[in-house]
Amino acid sequence: MSHVKKSQFRDPHRWVVFGVISSVYFLVFFHRVSTSVIAPNLLATFHTNATALGFMSSMYFYLYALEQPLVGHLSDVLGPRKVVGFWSLVATIGCVLFGLAPTVGWAAIGRGLIGFGVGGVYVPAMKSFAQWFREKEFATMTGLFLASGNLGAIVATTPLAWMASVWGWRSSFLIVGSITLMLALATLVFVRDHDTVIAPLSKEAPIPNCRSVPSRGSVLRVLSSMRFCFLAALFL
Repeated sequence: MSHVKKSQFRDPHRWVVFGVISSVYFLVFFHRVSTSVIAPNLLATFHTNATALGFMSSMYFYLYALEQPLVGHLSDVLGPRKVVGFWSLVATIGCVLFGLAPTVGWAAIGRGLIGFGVGGVYVPAMKSFAQWFREKEFATMTGLFLASGNLGAIVATTPLAWMASVWGWRSSFLIVGSITLMLALATLVFVRDHDTVIAPLSKEAPIPNCRSVPSRGSVLRVLSSMRFCFLAALFL
């Protein structure tokens, strides 16, 4: 193993990288369940019905899901730091717009921006952890990372309901937007990318006579794979 790799996984800054990105991921699950907790407040504020409220809430999931191939590609091109940082800024705009929304339509746009913004966290996080942590540490760090997300879902239940009752749901989301902005800036300032990857998927030697495939061709090949389709169906 090269000196670069040895110093890389001994660098204490990797814990800063992990802590900042995990804090951002905390908000991913927070937003995922938040609207169900404050649904009565939203119905009363916008004078709307459950159907419109359900559509507004689902905007998070539509944009989150549709952008994942793009997020993966940009994570390779731009690096995890820029993707997580700039996408978190989009989530900040979504939080503020949602908190100030005069109608359920504007709230849906804000919710969509939140979904788009937090959708740029998980994939680049996996790439970043592969850069900073050794192979035998990767599963442990992924588990801790997912735990931070589920903690965000817990905070989006009773604590969010309490915040909404004390300060109102609008102020609560403006506060969350401020926190998101601070984490976005922290990502851009403190997170660093590495060109080398410490946690390879395999220790086997490269396949002889192997040639690279253009991005478009590789994506089509994956989508046409029955194994991929089967695993994707299970993930639903």
